Amino acid sequence: MKIEYRIKPVTRYIVTRYEESENGAAATSIGGEYDNADIAYEVGYAVCKVEHDKLGWPTGDDRLLYPQKFDTNYLLNQLNQAQAPNRVLGYA
Repeated sequence: MKIEYRIKPVTRYIVTRYEESENGAAATSIGGEYDNADIAYEVGYAVCKVEHDKLGWPTGDDRLLYPQKFDTNYLLNQLNQAQAPNRVLGYA
């Protein structure tokens, strides 16, 4: 019999909302946690769009920043590079 325990990295994507007032006060809130970067982006974009429409600010107004889409290939490459030493040692 052979038993092996391993530690595996888990990647999650969190949608956050950061608000900074003119007097310098700031607050961050979390709008959800997702397994998939694309789903997190879609949710973040939709929530931002609803707030944008509600505020009535013009398109391109720099007071409201829409989320940036993650490059999931870049993230996976970084994760694979971080795990490479474990593969050499037989742990991954």
